[in-house]
Order: sequence, then structure tokens, then C-alpha cells
Amino acid sequence: MNDALEFKTILEIVSTYVHFDDNKAVLQGLTPSFKRLEISQRLSDTHDAMEYILSGGDHYLKGLSNTQSTLIKASKGGLCDILDLVALNKVNHRILTLKKQIFKTLRGERVLDVLDGMVIHMPLVNRLDTCFSPTGEVLDSASPTLKSLRKQLRDVEGSIGKQTQDFMRQNASKLSEQVVTMRGDRYVLMAKVSEKNTFNGLIVGESASGQSAYVEPAFLMQLNNQKQTIESNIENEIERIAWECSNFVGEHALTLMASHEALMMLDVWFAKALYGLDRDGNIPTLGGKSLHLEAARHPLIDPKSVVANTYHLDETTRICIISGPNTGGKTVALKIIGLFTLMAYAGLPILVRTAQLPYYDGVFADIGDEQSIQSSLSTFSSHISNISQILTKVTPSSLVLLDELGSGTDPDEGESLAIAILDAFYKKECTLIATTHYNRIKQIAYEWDGVMISSVEFDIQTLSPTYRYFPHQAGQSNALAIASRFALPESLLQRASEELETKRSETTLLLDRLNEQIQTNQLLEETLLTQTKELEDQKTSVSLQEQALKSKLESIEQQAQALIQEKAAEALEEIQMYLEEASQQKHVTQALQSIKKEVVAITPKTIVKVDETIGVHDYVKVKGSQRSGQVLEIKGKQAMIDMNGMRIKASLSQLEKTESPKPKKNVATYSAPSSAPRGSLLECVVVGMRGDEAIAKVNDYIEDCLLNNISSGIIIHGVGTLILKKVISEHLSRHPNVKSHAQAPLEQGGIVATVVTFK
Repeated sequence: MNDALEFKTILEIVSTYVHFDDNKAVLQGLTPSFKRLEISQRLSDTHDAMEYILSGGDHYLKGLSNTQSTLIKASKGGLCDILDLVALNKVNHRILTLKKQIFKTLRGERVLDVLDGMVIHMPLVNRLDTCFSPTGEVLDSASPTLKSLRKQLRDVEGSIGKQTQDFMRQNASKLSEQVVTMRGDRYVLMAKVSEKNTFNGLIVGESASGQSAYVEPAFLMQLNNQKQTIESNIENEIERIAWECSNFVGEHALTLMASHEALMMLDVWFAKALYGLDRDGNIPTLGGKSLHLEAARHPLIDPKSVVANTYHLDETTRICIISGPNTGGKTVALKIIGLFTLMAYAGLPILVRTAQLPYYDGVFADIGDEQSIQSSLSTFSSHISNISQILTKVTPSSLVLLDELGSGTDPDEGESLAIAILDAFYKKECTLIATTHYNRIKQIAYEWDGVMISSVEFDIQTLSPTYRYFPHQAGQSNALAIASRFALPESLLQRASEELETKRSETTLLLDRLNEQIQTNQLLEETLLTQTKELEDQKTSVSLQEQALKSKLESIEQQAQALIQEKAAEALEEIQMYLEEASQQKHVTQALQSIKKEVVAITPKTIVKVDETIGVHDYVKVKGSQRSGQVLEIKGKQAMIDMNGMRIKASLSQLEKTESPKPKKNVATYSAPSSAPRGSLLECVVVGMRGDEAIAKVNDYIEDCLLNNISSGIIIHGVGTLILKKVISEHLSRHPNVKSHAQAPLEQGGIVATVVTFK
């Protein structure tokens, strides 16, 4: 199945995007899943990887190696090779770099979740960095002992160089060459053969010519011994360091293994995502019974010449017949539908503008290359064998693809057999896409319910397919039209046309006229769709303008009401003050009371809009505030609201509906100090409280802000009759820790809130 649809070829291409060598085999061996949950998860992984890359996420993984064998060896107490430890720490560093991405504003929640879940032990990373260079050299910083031994080695080698130079000058006549050479791992001098026994030392061999002898004088023997001892100690120290690092890795092997496996998994996700991004691919939507591939392009055809087609099967269409001439593109259309289904089920982006695919429990295909057929009998037998096996496995939830129904045998028998096969799959109630050039099968598409006829276009002028796909339209073989382009006698073509007319039935002629009518209807439908879209765009534009104007008018009205209420409140306060001062003068009191009634009379009443749709469990917010909560209960015109664990009571007139909070993982989080109060320190909500309750709540809020070094805050008290605002204002004026307070600006709530600055 996969080979016929060229699915493995697609996997070969996708595997070129991975960086871990082991992942090439993983992708090349990938198989489509037919489990709904697994398919959805695969597509979600790829979608989020695409979003992560598009939003600027770092996805560079080149130069990394699979560390699983090293970690397994370390976990079992084995000694790891130094180069393997270096490769392992390179992966650690890459993970640490990628984890920094979670503090950026990036999309792709599933990728960010994986990065957030990776754990790297920093002391181990630092220890490996201290011990080894990126090329695998053991550094002097690995241990004081190693550093000391290497200094001793340098000192000994310096002594060897100095003393051998002095010795060669003193014994120049006895030496055949004034050079120091190596025999094995020891320094020696080249003496004349006749003088080899005059040195107080060891003769270690002769040159190939026999003219020189390799001698190791006593002083050099002692220095060589010192050198070998130090080198042996260095090797022992390096081995000890390797053991130490291996044991250190072994202590954290399981955690590292999980993180490194997660990185390799991301490598596969990124490969799928990059394949789709490079080809302008998209993730399909799954579910339902409709199949829709809009502007689908075959991924193995040159992008410069590929033709995009839209394939659609609605819920009532179970069988689609694709007709048209040979080499007209029928098989390409068939393969695109099957291939894109397999790609989607493997979690790969498909080359479409948009797509909707049902959940199939299997994809079965019988597709053959007619150009490679050598024996009609063997090809026919192969097709029949495949179809027989498919019939035993198919269910109503399966997708079946059959290329050239009934081909490879006698045309009349093949056509009859093709109809019988079509009927068998029709009774199975599966989804079937089939190609054919038989006229009787085209006729069935108009007679059977749930069967759609379609075709691919062939350009008679150029004698080549255009690969354009047309639904609800039967295709023609165009054999006579093609033949007329060549130098065949006119009488021959005329005889062929007469013979064709004799064979054509009235139904076939009716189908021709029906096809012409369908083409006309399609043109009318396209025109209507264009006009409908233009009208919808105009309607949307007008609606947006109306909404903007309405919002602006409401804002102006609220500002005007607030200003009038504020001025009226000030006037009433002054009158009340004068009333208190003149309480002993009856005539003055009566006059002021009269003035007060006049002010009250001219003060506009607050126009309160109550949202009667608010109910228990709805999410609401106090008008002018950004905080939201859930309605717990409603009594009369009062509602009890839960705001982040804090219950407040408010009038329904002060509330407006809002959307329920969507659970979303915060990539970068902030933890408040342990002494912080419940809820946000930035707001204190006292809407609907009595004066004494509100004062107590405000005092606690001020104390918490001061304890957490917060210089300012905001108190939300609502509008109401402005009594609560006045009580709070008077209390803030007397509070020893309040520097200043004022009505909040419009963007922070305006008259419904008071901004406080602390000393």
C-alpha cells in the first residue's frame, strides 16, 4: 500500500531534516496510525513544532549524537570513553540553551512543555566542562594532581633537552649525528658504532645501515625513567578522572536519559515541521464524514509545474468515480487523496491550503502502472487478487483506492466486472475512490445514490493533460479528437465516428448534454459565491463601524455621568457642612434644605443597565475592572462572586459577563513572596461591602503592600451612591501610611476605583 502511494518516498525526504542519525531510521520506518487519539497527538506535536519555529524558537540540533549507550553504560557502573562523555555534555549544553527559550514569548505549547520538563544537573555539566575540552583533551583543571604531574613532566623533558645538548657538545666526536631521537618511548642518542661501548649507559640497537648505534647514557637513562614514571602516573590520574566522571554521570543517568530522549523526540517533531514549512504545508482537521482537500498539490511533482486541485466528498458521497483519458492525471488525483490521508495519520503536514479528513480504520489501494505491464493476464490476475483481499478486510469506516477498474482483460468483460466490483464495495458502505474510462460506470454515477462522477482535463490542442480536476463532470477518452490531429485519412475518421454513434445509447447522449448543463451551473455558482462573499465583507465592515460608534457613545455618556455625579456629590458635601454649622439657625437650615432638594432634583440619576442573562456559574467582572470571577449565588439584585478564592458581594447592575478563563500553561512564571496576601496585591476589591468591612479590608491591603515593598495600589469600590467611595477617601486621608490618593484614570476604572500611593 505504502509503496503504491509513494509514502515511503515522502518519509525519505522528511528524514533528511533530522540531525540525530538514529532518527533517520525512526522516520523512514514511520507507519500511519489508525487510532484517533494517537493521530490527533501526532498532528498536535507537528502543529506546535511549526508554531514554535515560526515564532522564532531555536531548533538547531546539528552535531549532536545519541547518548543512550553511554548513559546505559554509566548507569551500570561502567567506564565511559572520554569522547563519549564530551558528546554527552554537548547534548547537555544544547538542552540548557533550548530551555532558555521558555522565558521568551513563543508559541507551540507542546514543545515548550517538553523543554520545561527536561532536567540537567548543573554540577555534572560544570564538572565535565572542567575536565574535558570539546575535542576530548583532559584539561589541567580536571585535578590538582594532574596539573602537578604535567608540570613535572614538562620539567623532566626540559632537563632532557638541556642535558642532552650539553652531552652532545662534550662528545661530538663520538656521535654520528648531533640529534636526539626516540626508540619506543625513550630518548636516545646516535653514536658511532666504534664508540658505542665508550658511553656509561645502555646500547638499545643499531641503525639499518649499521653505521650508528642507539645509546642511552646513564644520565639520560635516569631522566627517561623519571619521564616514564610521571607519564604512567598521568595515565592513572586520567583514568581516575574518567571513572569519577562516569560514576557522576551514572548517578544522574535516568534523568539525563529522559531529557536526551525528549530532545531526540523534538528532533523528529522539528523535521516534520520543517518539511511542511519548506513546502507551505498545513495540518488538516480530523473528524466528521466529509473529505476536503483545498488546493492540494502532489509533493513529488515539481512545485513549479504542479497543478493545485480541490477534492471534496460530502457526507452523502460514498463513492467517487474519476474519469478521463489515459495519462490524463486520474491516478495522480487518486494518489493524492490516499497519500495525504497516510501522511496526516503519520503526523505529517500535507500540501494544501486547508483540509478536513475523516477518521478511517484503514487505507487500501490497488494501483498499478499500466506502462510497465508486460502480460495482460498477469496484471489482471494481480488486480483481482488485491481486490479480493481488500473486500475481506474493508469496513464502512475504510478508504479504498482502485485504479482503472476492470483493466487488463477483454473490454466488455472488464466493464461488466468493474460494475460488479463497484457494487460489492457499494454494499460494504465504505468510502471508495476509483478511476475508469468505461462509459457504463460513468452512467452508474448518475443512477446510484451517494456516487459522484468527476474527471480530469485533457488539452486537445497540445495533446497533453492539464491535470485539472473537475467534480460532477464525466470525462471523455477523446480518442477520435486525438486521432484527428494526425495524418489519418478523413474517410477513416468519418467511418470511426459513424461506428461510435451507432454504439452510443440514448443515455450516453443524455449524459453529454447533462455535462454541458453542469458546467454552466458551475460557472453560475462561482459567480454567486463571489457576489455573496463581497456582500458578507461589506456587512462585516458596516457592523464593525456601528460597534465602534456605539462603544464611543457609551464611553462619552459614562464620562459625562461620572463628571456630573462627582460635581453633585461635592455640592452636597458642602451643603451638608453648612447645614451642620447652621443647625442652630432654623431659617438658614430650612433654606439650605430647600437648596439641597433642588440640587438632588437636578442631579441626573445613574442609568443602570442590568444584564439579566447573568446566572449562577457564569464568569463576570466588575465594570471598569479587569479582574473576573465566577457567580456563586444570586439573591434578588445582589450576586456573590468568587474571585481567586476571595468572595465578594456586588449588585448585578455593577457586573458584566466575561469569558471563562482558559487554562494555559505559563512558560515564564512569577512567584509572590510567602508573605503576600491571597489574590493580587495590585487590586483591593470592596464592591458591595459595608463601610466597616471595607475599611478593614483596605487596612489589610495597605499592610500587605507595605510588607511586600509595593509603592502604590488600587482600590475598586464601584459607583453605587458614592457613599463607599467617600468613606474610603476619608479613611485614606487619615491613614498614617498613605501619602496620597485620587480617583483612578479612565483606563484603570475611573470613578469606580481609587489609586493610592504609600509612604
